[in-house]
Amino acid sequence: MFVQVHLSLRTQVRGAVAALLAATALGLAVTPAQAQDTATSADFVGEEIVVTATRRETGVLDVPASISVLSGELLDRQGARGFADYLANQPGIGLTDVGGGQTRIGIRGVANLTGSEYGTADSVEAVGIYLNEIPISGAGSAPDLAIYDLARVEVLKGPQGTLFGEGAMSGVVRLITNSPNFLDFEARGEASGATIKSGGDEWMVRGLINVPIISEAAALRVVGSWRRSGGFIDNVAVGEKNVNSSEHWSVRAVLGAKLGSDVSAELMYLRDDNRLDDFNDINPALGGLRQNLGEDRSTDQLFQLYALTVEANLGFADLVSASSYNKINRLHRPRFQFLGFPQETLPSQIKQTGFVQELRLVSQGDNRFDWIVGGFYRERDQSICGELDVPGGAAVLGTSDAGITRPCPVSRSPFILYRDVPNEGFNQLAFYGEASFELLPGLDLTGGARWFKEKTSYTQVLVASAPLSAINNTSFVKASVDDLIFKAGLSYRINPRILTYFTFSQGFRSGGPNLNSGIAPTIPPLFRPDTVNNYELGVKGSFLDGRVTINAAGFYTDWQDIQLLDANVVVVGGSRFGYISNQGQARIYGFDTSVAVTPTQGLDLGVSVAYVNSKLTKASATSQLLVGQELPNSPPLTFSTFAAYGTALSDNVDLNLRADFAFTDNQSPDPLVAPGVGASLGTGWRNLKDNSRLNLTAGLDFDRFGFDIFALNVLNEIPEYGANVPASGGGVIIGTPRTIGARLRVAF
Repeated sequence: MFVQVHLSLRTQVRGAVAALLAATALGLAVTPAQAQDTATSADFVGEEIVVTATRRETGVLDVPASISVLSGELLDRQGARGFADYLANQPGIGLTDVGGGQTRIGIRGVANLTGSEYGTADSVEAVGIYLNEIPISGAGSAPDLAIYDLARVEVLKGPQGTLFGEGAMSGVVRLITNSPNFLDFEARGEASGATIKSGGDEWMVRGLINVPIISEAAALRVVGSWRRSGGFIDNVAVGEKNVNSSEHWSVRAVLGAKLGSDVSAELMYLRDDNRLDDFNDINPALGGLRQNLGEDRSTDQLFQLYALTVEANLGFADLVSASSYNKINRLHRPRFQFLGFPQETLPSQIKQTGFVQELRLVSQGDNRFDWIVGGFYRERDQSICGELDVPGGAAVLGTSDAGITRPCPVSRSPFILYRDVPNEGFNQLAFYGEASFELLPGLDLTGGARWFKEKTSYTQVLVASAPLSAINNTSFVKASVDDLIFKAGLSYRINPRILTYFTFSQGFRSGGPNLNSGIAPTIPPLFRPDTVNNYELGVKGSFLDGRVTINAAGFYTDWQDIQLLDANVVVVGGSRFGYISNQGQARIYGFDTSVAVTPTQGLDLGVSVAYVNSKLTKASATSQLLVGQELPNSPPLTFSTFAAYGTALSDNVDLNLRADFAFTDNQSPDPLVAPGVGASLGTGWRNLKDNSRLNLTAGLDFDRFGFDIFALNVLNEIPEYGANVPASGGGVIIGTPRTIGARLRVAF
């Protein structure tokens, strides 16, 4: 019965896609006389939306690119708490998790295919993640921050290499927070409680206070949140229930000031502390939401960010200076089956620091010739201190670890098999520019370029007990690379309400050193940057007095020198070691489109769909992926729709109802180690299942108070975000089951 229902739903989704394409064609046939110049999106229906995703304030329907905008007010109301909530309903986006609580994002089939939970000597993210003007993505997976009090989330699809640089080769996600209010005191907060099906309870408290310090000149805005989840996975090996409980704290303070009539500044401090008591993986062979691992696993991550943004009106242009310093301290304790002992873990202390300085000049006004020029500098240092815990290993192996010093405050075992201390330094200097020129009325030509130079240094000290003493080594790698990437495009405004465009854009991702490169000469010391060339044709517009908006785009992407894990493992002292190399190429094509409609006052409807066809076209015989295989983190079909209704029940009581439905097709898992040496996907490997998700919210708003009831994942289809091979955990990484709760809101 389940299979019949599931296939029926998939058929309905594909039927809805056909209906949407027909609706798009009909919408584009509306005559200009029936429309006016307004901008809308699925979450701002009927409002003019101004975005800054192109580094200048622009109406969303005036941006010649595929961009989605999510209302911060709506995300707050839905209790959104991370990337899975921000992006789950966005077409063309895939989400995966390698088990340690950090989300990996893929846009239009381009994602990080090799990154681990460690970050050092690793591939960086393929999506640029920004908090306001500050890049927060870098090595390893992006930190999944608990951001409350968002103004909006901007999702810009396709390579954005010229304006956003390193890592933005599949797109950019920008989290835009509300700035301090210089005029009015503000205070609001909320408290919610929920129960998770077959699991524990979840509690969340969030709030903010905004205090003007000097009227119209300075204000302080402080935002905080706390969430405790009771978990929902049982560990039958140790007899514990709901082992994957978690706790997440976040506080953000922003001091804003006007330093004269033409200069403003914001100084921000962010602290985000996220603890996972275990990971969200299950063993499907056990049935239900259960695992059977004896290891004591956990992750405790502290992320801190200090940022200063200064904006100055120079008359002919706006000057923006964005400076930031961030620190990540992470204690990570995953399972690591190296020799087959029942309780092997690789506890590691991961430290990362980063400094970024960007200066940018943006021409003012909407002129025939508009331009942006800027400079960018990034410095990043990261280190790991890791030890392989093997309880009982000394007796079985007939050896000791007496020769291994223990500088890492992470091991709980009386015996460690080896200690690994890699350190990586990275810096990048870049200059970029982009300009648009109106060739004819309504016809604009855009061009851009970015030059960058990167330097990398890397050291590793590896000390092991017998029988692995053959891998003992100290290695050092130093290298630099520079390159130039481009962007070009044409846009044509058919009338004030319809924009068409064609864009060619390039993106890149930094290379880096290979872990364990000093163990054997067959492990290359470095892997190079990989790049994408993207071709996009799109149309967007508003019709029927702004009550209908359409955004559609088709694309073709050529991904070259893909950073893949090579399965040509090197055997040293009986141990197997893989490495990253540039030995892949892929082609990706597809489309994404969205339609938003306001048929009557108070009722908003929207539907979005994306199709992505990805295929690896070239790889070595020992690649982690096979030629012809669909790329991981690239669901072929994603579909979402929503309906929202609001009405006044009385002079001081409003009713708001909303339903969101999203479908994500099955997708290839994200392998961390090679499942086979160029032969097959190996035993136990399968695609991640497709998933349908329905969220319902109903709320009452009074003068200063509000009350909501909500049901998340009503269908209780458990999303799958990743799969580990048996050596790394042997499980499927999942999302949260059905969650039902209530929320109380207050504002002053």
